[in-house]
Amino acid sequence: MRITANFTRTLLAMVLALVMMSSPVYASGNLRSTYSSISPRFNNIINATLSIGFDMDNVVYCSIDVNPYSHGSGISGLMKLFDSSGTCLAIWSVSDYERPIGAEFSYQGEYGETYTVTFAGYAYSNNQTAPDRLEMSVTGTCKD
Repeated sequence: MRITANFTRTLLAMVLALVMMSSPVYASGNLRSTYSSISPRFNNIINATLSIGFDMDNVVYCSIDVNPYSHGSGISGLMKLFDSSGTCLAIWSVSDYERPIGAEFSYQGEYGETYTVTFAGYAYSNNQTAPDRLEMSVTGTCKD
């Protein structure tokens, strides 16, 4: 059976679209969250997940979780929180070299506002060679 080039391209485009999608997640309790996960081929990590969530008091929770390979040693970078107008509300420095690798920050939000959290930084190996560049973004709205 011969596979055509158009079929192959269509299949590849569908797989890439699925990998890049953000999906809503519903955690137990009163926390509503959205996440974005990246897992292309990295040197030091298996995948990374950036999340934004909200509780019933309109607190915005921003977190990053990294699943490293055995030789992965940690991450460093900046996490930023923006409102719907693009104003930067908070900047947090992330530096974690102990497993589980990740960080979480919070910000008192407003009901109905849409927030975007970004992370830009690096994931390192034990010998500090060939760090992985991480750039992620996820958006969520503070509402019921």
